[in-house]
Amino acid sequence: CCLPDFGGDNRAGISRTLHWISAISNRQADIVGLTCRVGRAVPGSANLLQDLVKAGGSLLLIGPLGVWKTIVIREIARMLADDYDKRVMIVDTSNEIAGDGDIPHPGIGNARRLQVPDQEMQHKVCSIEFNTLLPCEVCTIVYVCIVLLTSLLLGIDTHA
Repeated sequence: CCLPDFGGDNRAGISRTLHWISAISNRQADIVGLTCRVGRAVPGSANLLQDLVKAGGSLLLIGPLGVWKTIVIREIARMLADDYDKRVMIVDTSNEIAGDGDIPHPGIGNARRLQVPDQEMQHKVCSIEFNTLLPCEVCTIVYVCIVLLTSLLLGIDTHA
């Protein structure tokens, strides 16, 4: 029927939202099930970190799945761009932060989003764009790295 085009990671984003559909395939690569992930932007979710964000520097958010790491990262990017008038560029390799499609989700405020079509091209694309755009603040969001780092620190098997 009307299934979206699934990428190499078996996921398809819903344009202008933070939602994803993941395909579950059988051994013949036929789609036998779908999983929907509902993404949210929660204004104020980074308020407890406001003094750290304002001071600058680096933050590392670590925690198990489902504890709002992505939501807080999205809100920090919005906070820097809107509340502190910083030029913010989000490197959104998997479209987790600003959503799928050409128009980013409004949850990132005035932050700009750089979509990278392939994780292996990230360095090249970033080098070109950063030399052109020269953002003041760069929120490099590589969701896969966040998940893998969190998984390593918590001892979670990501291949299960």
